[in-house]
Amino acid sequence: MCHSELVRKLTSKKGPFSTRNSIFRNLWPRLISAVALTFPVSSPTVCRLEAASAQHQPNAANAPTEPKFTLILVGNGLTPDGIPTDFKKFKSSDGNILSEMWIDFGAAARAAKEQQTLMKQSVKTIREKPELDSQGNKVGNRILVLRRQPRNHKIETVLAWTTGTRYQEIRSNSLEDVLAFEQAISAKK
Repeated sequence: MCHSELVRKLTSKKGPFSTRNSIFRNLWPRLISAVALTFPVSSPTVCRLEAASAQHQPNAANAPTEPKFTLILVGNGLTPDGIPTDFKKFKSSDGNILSEMWIDFGAAARAAKEQQTLMKQSVKTIREKPELDSQGNKVGNRILVLRRQPRNHKIETVLAWTTGTRYQEIRSNSLEDVLAFEQAISAKK
């Protein structure tokens, strides 16, 4: 099933999608101003994904390749209430833009509240599970949702998780790219 078919299937419900409580509605103007302080990477870093082994693919030569991600922008900014943020933008080999952002709220309850706000704004929750540390203890929550972008109302995929006081997210118009990027960063751990 392609991305557009999946989005169409998962967003078949009609109704208003409120963004009035979104931190990102107010954060984007600050992020845009932070872009002036960011810099293009002179020698882009490429995050290569491990290809699936040939034993899982009947014809590895004809199998689709996993996307590659090129770092195109690094920056930081402030939330409307003055909390520092860090972000990176990547371009996938299939041309989609993917954003990664971190905010350390200083309190686990505030990080969880940010994630709950995202869930309330979502059109569809695809996955929700606990975030575990290396010993298997729950340290947060991980969600994968589809939501409408506030400015253009297009559907985007957002993977968001909390780890204690830290809120992190990956977002893109491509569900496949978000899932591939999640696998890539999980493999680094």
